[in-house]
Amino acid sequence: CGQRIEWLQTADGGMLSEPDACRIVAAEEYVVECGACSPEAASPPPPPPPPPSPPPSPPPRPPASSTSPAVAPAPSPVAAPEFLFRDDFDGAGLAALDRSSWNVEVNCNGGGNNELQCYVDSQDNIDVRDGMLYITA
Repeated sequence: CGQRIEWLQTADGGMLSEPDACRIVAAEEYVVECGACSPEAASPPPPPPPPPSPPPSPPPRPPASSTSPAVAPAPSPVAAPEFLFRDDFDGAGLAALDRSSWNVEVNCNGGGNNELQCYVDSQDNIDVRDGMLYITA
């Protein structure tokens, strides 16, 4: 194994130092046969150090004191919505429907998508009550 150690120290062998070459020969290649190296060189390399332990958890928060009230964050100012269209459906019955805003389709041509039904302008189908528009088929 001495020749092998010398060769590992050459350019063809990898230019290893003598301790590194001895370690490879004694610990990896000729474990039983090698006696030319020192016991230190023949021993396998030490294991890598263990990974660092995670940092400790922060201590728990103390409970909120009953004498100090919680302070809520101030609400963000929000602008009132600007309505583009609004109908409060004031009144009751079909007569309460604002015909300037609402168009009642009256036909039996399927509403443009071949529905097998007719659209009518009838109290049975359209009703305004309690501030809501009810459409019944």
